[in-house]
Amino acid sequence: MIKNNAWTAVLAGSVIFGGLQAQDTGPQTATLKFKPYKSFDFLLPKETWTKVGSTVGLRHPNGEGFRAIRTGLKLTVDTTGNGNPNKDVKGSSGYLTFRSTTKDNSFHYAARFQGSAAGFTYASSCAMVGTVAGIPIQLLDLNNNGRFDEVGTDGILVGKGKAVAFLSKVVSYKTRLYNLTVKGVTVSTTPYEGEVGSINLTSGFQSRGKLQSAIISDGNNSYNVAGLSSLTVPVGDYKIVSGFVGKGPASAQIRAGKMAAIRVKDGEMTKLDWGGKVLAEFTCSMEGDKVTVAPANLHYYGRAGEEYYNLNRNAKSPRFTARDAESGRPLGNFAFAGC
Repeated sequence: MIKNNAWTAVLAGSVIFGGLQAQDTGPQTATLKFKPYKSFDFLLPKETWTKVGSTVGLRHPNGEGFRAIRTGLKLTVDTTGNGNPNKDVKGSSGYLTFRSTTKDNSFHYAARFQGSAAGFTYASSCAMVGTVAGIPIQLLDLNNNGRFDEVGTDGILVGKGKAVAFLSKVVSYKTRLYNLTVKGVTVSTTPYEGEVGSINLTSGFQSRGKLQSAIISDGNNSYNVAGLSSLTVPVGDYKIVSGFVGKGPASAQIRAGKMAAIRVKDGEMTKLDWGGKVLAEFTCSMEGDKVTVAPANLHYYGRAGEEYYNLNRNAKSPRFTARDAESGRPLGNFAFAGC
């Protein structure tokens, strides 16, 4: 007997001394420089597209936004801050750079555009880059407001790679931790002196695909731990807030789902067994011997309770084995039609 129409199915397929960081160099300060990216191929923990109204809503030295005029599937935008639209975005996509200057201040920005009959949206396509205390960093504006200094909202990339974490109060680089302060285009660091541990989420991850991004956060601090056998972080309770796994055309994004917090303890290494096999949970409706499962009611969970979503399986649906929720008795196999 099927209970509550609920089924489950299995988808086959730092240097630390006594827990305290050793002393490092004193305060360091650097000024970041603007870098546009026409090819914006970062793995972001969150991507936002913002609606274009009468302006592209970027505050700059000469105004609250850059004037925009839409004519059908064409958008004409003021890119110099003088109020006169001078550059066009035509069709479904585009890219523009912006500059606005006064005697005392200057503003630079680059944005991608998407257009449709419903209107245009834009997203950041640039970064503020530099090196402070020997740490190469890039700051990214993830909410498209023209600022790069919002902790927990904007993004940061430390060192090489493409996986962006949320901007943190503390950054980790080559087993060292540093307090990070960002104000406008100026970044400052001081040595972090709190309790620290280390984390390894790479060795315990099981998948046929490659873990390209695994962003953890404790609310104040965020780090990408994909591909690392050890990363030094402040002690605390962390959750996976974003991730990406892929192999060829097949890919999936990752979020916390049902996962419990990952506790990093003073002076200890934390590991986690997660990934496959993946459990697919869904609700369904029945009419006679016909079972209907809406894809929106289908959720995939890994061994640690993490959730996989936005699955791209190259147009092929996985095969499911449906079982009674109480007895576990097999009820049949199915796949989604047209997938």
